[in-house]
Amino acid sequence: MRNVRVCAEQRLDAGRDAVQAIELAIDRALVVQCAETTGAMARALEITLDYLKTRKQFGRVLAGNQVLQHRLVDLHIAIEETRALTRAAALVFAGAADERRRYVAAAKAYASQAARLLWEEVVQLQGAIGMTDEYQLGAYVKHLAVSHTLFGDSEQQFERMAMMEDRLQEGR
Repeated sequence: MRNVRVCAEQRLDAGRDAVQAIELAIDRALVVQCAETTGAMARALEITLDYLKTRKQFGRVLAGNQVLQHRLVDLHIAIEETRALTRAAALVFAGAADERRRYVAAAKAYASQAARLLWEEVVQLQGAIGMTDEYQLGAYVKHLAVSHTLFGDSEQQFERMAMMEDRLQEGR
């Protein structure tokens, strides 16, 4: 494009540093992605629970198995912790940039780990059908696999947090 004219108010760096504006946009995208991942995890667990309530083995529904109940509770806790961390990250946007970055990185790191745990567990609980395109859960499993790495997986977020901590230590 040539001869494009942009007034001062419409420039990305209008009244602020362009890098800060980009970082803010990325952090917003991360929080939205964490919230979306939480919803996908909740739906995948719901589908799995419905399956376990109807599937019978040795004359009993699988949902009645205490070991499976404990696994389902662990998944539910992971979802609720992801939800809580995502909310906390969303609430600090009005505060300092360093605080926002730490909260967002922590939420994304946990969401990434929880997404992986959930997709692995629901596939194991339902068997190979959980990976098929024909079955509703398959789309969620694939979606969670993408969510795990989208905008950086947990290791990248932990590195981001460590770099922020290093900067804080240097400033003291």
